[in-house]
Amino acid sequence: SLMKKPTPYLEIAKAANRLQGGGLFIDSHFARPQTDGEYFGRMVFVDEPGWIADKLPDLIDEYLKINKPVYITGQALSEPYGLFSGPFLHPLSLSYKNGLILSYLKDKYRFSEVESVDDIYNLNVFQISKGTGGFPQINNLSESRRRIDWLDPFRIMSVDLLRH
Repeated sequence: SLMKKPTPYLEIAKAANRLQGGGLFIDSHFARPQTDGEYFGRMVFVDEPGWIADKLPDLIDEYLKINKPVYITGQALSEPYGLFSGPFLHPLSLSYKNGLILSYLKDKYRFSEVESVDDIYNLNVFQISKGTGGFPQINNLSESRRRIDWLDPFRIMSVDLLRH
């Protein structure tokens, strides 16, 4: 039934097209093939090779200083977890072993939702502004029925073994 539903990253690409252009759009590197070039402004993809996390606040501040919009996806905020492969979640990105890469942004910026594709799967677009507050809840997707391996008997047995 998931194959009949819209592909999450393509839905985010449509949302990016509807945003005010000329600003900054921050997205997950997992979504790059589907969302690259879909926003009419500068796009930055979190955790790509050569990407420097410490420089992101400077870039955001640069755009905010000249009153240009700054957008970020829920997928970027959930990085490095929640990779979609078509309509399915890929299990390799669902360990939630380490913290979220961009969690430090909540201490410096305010977030307001401007587009929502699916809150449960962190498929939203937020506008970043000066101040603090409104940091979105990032959902842990490790037990989601959208996992590619959801019905895999080995996954089911391993989960049952871990619970006992």
